[in-house]
Amino acid sequence: MRPVLLQTENFSIGSFPCMVTLAMVLVVVTVAVRSARRDLDQRVLVRTMIITVLAGWVGGRVLPALAMRGVAGLQWRLLLPTEHVGQSLSAFLLLAFPVALVCLVRQRGRMLAYLDAIAPSLLIGVAVAKIGCLLSGCCAGRECPPKWGIQYPYGSLVYWHQWQSGMIDPPAPLLRTDAEGRDRLLGDGTWLSAQREAPPPALVEHGQEHGLSVAALLDMVASQRSLPVWPVPVWYIITASLLWIVAEIVFRRTRQVGWTMGFVLVAYAAMRLGFDGFVAPTGRLALNPTISQLNAVAIAVIGIALLITCLLRRRACPVPAGRR
Repeated sequence: MRPVLLQTENFSIGSFPCMVTLAMVLVVVTVAVRSARRDLDQRVLVRTMIITVLAGWVGGRVLPALAMRGVAGLQWRLLLPTEHVGQSLSAFLLLAFPVALVCLVRQRGRMLAYLDAIAPSLLIGVAVAKIGCLLSGCCAGRECPPKWGIQYPYGSLVYWHQWQSGMIDPPAPLLRTDAEGRDRLLGDGTWLSAQREAPPPALVEHGQEHGLSVAALLDMVASQRSLPVWPVPVWYIITASLLWIVAEIVFRRTRQVGWTMGFVLVAYAAMRLGFDGFVAPTGRLALNPTISQLNAVAIAVIGIALLITCLLRRRACPVPAGRR
């Protein structure tokens, strides 16, 4: 696992924000290519996507905080990309979808055609974003049999959560005591390994306190692993990629608008409802569903309603004139 893709003395690039940025680029590019097949107005799509992404960002940051901590937990700083807080993809879609409808309301009969052009890209965006989850250690699964699971290195989110839960007990030299007297981990294992050639004075001093050289301390760090957990991000990456291919086929072959978006919403909701049952119990509510699963229920309702609407249409809406 690699939570930090690039680390210098004064600059670092995190895996998750990097993958989310790449996902957004792929969404824009694939939507542009796909919209050309239906001769849709590029200006309308660009404007809609910019507004929708901004609204989804707000939803992905604010809705989870609101559900977990209430109104008192809301702060404007949650909206800043520099803040290290969670980004819920389900909450992103939950707010982004109605905002997209508002942006496209003037398109009248072509609204669903625009949504269909956007829909498949959401799945490839999820697949790429989940690569960031895998690298950073978030959204990890619960403990599982070793032959089915993956293990995360020392200092990762999974390792930290298991330590806080009393599931693992790191050796004393791998814990530090800060000014307030609370034991903490030394840091991320990937970052620590990069300090072998030029260790910071604080790391050297910590090793000396325990009678260890920096090399011995870092060897101890490298030997530490979390307990095996279900590879939930891997499931998302594979499943979302396959569903993206199916959505592209639906988009190319269907003669009625609305089917593609309905399929994508229902498929995404089913994926979250199924896989999130294996996620470690962090951020869960009273009845034990994850916040993302509750959001997925709302997304599923919207998707099913859209599919039923398409099904009940008395006549199919032909694909707008243009390339296929």
